[in-house]
Formats: sequence, structure tokens, C-alpha cells
Amino acid sequence: NRRENDDYGVPITYGCDKQIKRILKDLEEIDREFDLKKCFVGADATMFKGDGALPKNGLFKKINAGEDGFWEIFDPAYREEPLFKKLFNDFALLEKQISTSKGILSDRESTNATATEIKASQKDTFDLVDDIRAILTDGLNDFITACDILANYYDLSTPGYYELKCDYSYSELEDSSQEFNEMIQGVNQGVIEKAELRQFIKPEETLEEAQAIIDKIEEREPNLDTLLSNTNISKNNKNNKKEESKNE
Repeated sequence: NRRENDDYGVPITYGCDKQIKRILKDLEEIDREFDLKKCFVGADATMFKGDGALPKNGLFKKINAGEDGFWEIFDPAYREEPLFKKLFNDFALLEKQISTSKGILSDRESTNATATEIKASQKDTFDLVDDIRAILTDGLNDFITACDILANYYDLSTPGYYELKCDYSYSELEDSSQEFNEMIQGVNQGVIEKAELRQFIKPEETLEEAQAIIDKIEEREPNLDTLLSNTNISKNNKNNKKEESKNE
């Protein structure tokens, strides 16, 4: 919210009108340059008179043919590089004004950059995204609270508790394969439960549902540790029975 006394906030480009006008002007100049680039053929003025006159579209009149020849081609060079350079510079200035990183409108500078460097280059953008998500979550929470109060007041539903959970994606910053490998290492080290690993693969499942499925899988297809554990239990039971028979 960059405007006082406004609960609904403003567009992300609020206050950037001058910069947006510069960008629009850049685009107009690019279109104008493209139109001016059209090739023209010049001919002597006498060729535009009489019954067999040349058409006027795409042609211009030469003032003096002289020794330059009867025909003359006008084919100006297209100034693509300086025009687009100015456009993308103005894009970058707009990105800076709205507090985002480069690469939203301008070209991303990712040549020979590592994954860590790419993440760092997008920090400003995701700082802004985090702020927007936090405000959105607060707004949703306020709305649901109001609905809950009305539902209780008019006895529309049974009074109870609710919990709002917003799960936003950070796929642009996170490497899912790297996080998965870290979780596998955590399971091997005994600091992560298998249910947590399964929930990472199947986020729609709760921890209880994930653990129940893991138990079914291990019961149907026991691993080596489970088999060895069951073997030791059976040996201990046999030894206990032998001791009991000796005592009798």
C-alpha cells in the first residue's frame, strides 16, 4: 500500500507513470523506425506524368537525375541495436522502481551463472512476493474470521475452530531434486521420518495417511532390517521357551 487511506492498495506500478510513458515512447519509435526502413525506388520526375506514370506508393521523386543514373534505391539501415538497448534500459529502470529484480521485463543476465547466483539475482523479486503473500494471507484470514462470526451469530453452523493454511510455491528458488536428496539423507541418518519423505512426494497426504501406507508396504514387502528384527525376536522366543522347559 503506497497510498494513504486506501485499504485496497494500489497497482504495483503506482507512481511510475513517467517511466511507463518513456517505455511507450520507445515502442512507438521502434514502430516508426520499422516503417521508415521500407525501401523506396527513386525515378526522374517525368516518370510520374502521363498515361504510363509510375505509382506513387513506395516511390519518391528525384530532383535531379544527373549522372547518378536513371534509378536510385533508398534503403536506410535499421537502427535496431540502439533502439532496443534504450527500451530494455527503461524496462530495467521500471523494475527498479517497483522493487523487483532484473529479468521481469528486461532480459535475464544468466549467462554462465551458477544456480546460487541465479537465486541471489532474484532476491528482490521474491522479497516483494513474500510481502504480497503475507498481506494476502492476512486478508484471507480476516475474511474467514468475519464469515465465522456471521455463521455463529446467525446460527448457520456448529461453533468450532478453523485453521487457515496457505502453501505458496517457491519453485523458482528451490531445487526439488536437491531437497529430495537431502530428505533421503535425513531418513538414512534417522533425523527424518519416512512419512515426511512420502509426504514430500505426495503432498496431498497427511502424515498419518503417509505412515499408514508405509506400514502396509513394509508389511507386504518387508525390508532386510525388518526381516532380521523378526528373526531375532523369534530366536529370543525359542530361547525363552527352552529356559522355561528346563526350569519345569
